[in-house]
Amino acid sequence: VAVANVYDSDFRWPEQTEITALRIIQVLPKTTPPVDQPRIGAATETNARAVLGNVPVESDGSAYFEAPVGKLIYFQALDRRGLAVQSMRSGTYVHPGEMLACPARHEPKHRPPTARQGLALALQRPPSKIQPDADGSNPFNYPRLVQGVLDRHCVACHRQRNAIDLSGEPGGKHGWTRSYENLAAKYGFYFSVSNGSINAGVHGGSRTIAGRFGARAAPLLPYLDERHYGVRLTAEEWHRVTLWLDCNSEFYGAYHDTQAQARGGVVTPQLD
Repeated sequence: VAVANVYDSDFRWPEQTEITALRIIQVLPKTTPPVDQPRIGAATETNARAVLGNVPVESDGSAYFEAPVGKLIYFQALDRRGLAVQSMRSGTYVHPGEMLACPARHEPKHRPPTARQGLALALQRPPSKIQPDADGSNPFNYPRLVQGVLDRHCVACHRQRNAIDLSGEPGGKHGWTRSYENLAAKYGFYFSVSNGSINAGVHGGSRTIAGRFGARAAPLLPYLDERHYGVRLTAEEWHRVTLWLDCNSEFYGAYHDTQAQARGGVVTPQLD
């Protein structure tokens, strides 16, 4: 897959935006017929997903990378902090030996590509290989990805202050843990679907708004630093929580063995 310039778009990027990477996410085929069985997360009718990893974006906005064959994937544009600035709301596939090339991400479809001098930087090198992300992002699993951070920095203090329960104990509906039950709906970021139509409102819309997506727009973000009782997360811990927020604030990453997933077990999807 080749992208000539991520900044050439039909929307306005936030001022001083610098995109340094694309996150590649796979949407997994549903293996259970009923809607919301199991309920993957706070959003309704959402599909399980897996974070395949990241590829670099060059200084001129170009990217060039190897994509997995036959998998439904979508891309997120990441800033220097690793936060999603913009995210696709549709998916794409590649076939064996196929090359996809586009002038930009979300460029105006009826306008010729913007002229540029010379070959894009990313096309002057071999295609990047996707670099895997944090443990718990593939297979996706909220207890593995996020709960350890809460255990180290939040659970004891919340108990002392009689604040919301952020433990990994079972007790939430849909088999979720108590921390997920108390965080996701109120402090997370997600898109819901109802009867096949995307819900409007804060957690909805047919497309994302650059800079107002995922962790950047989640109510939880201000609680992840010293503004909240002097909390000090490591860069890796902060990334784990913001990655979860960028990924629709989901809980499960597969449609089976939900009890094992809720315990933090590694459960690979039956279909990919």
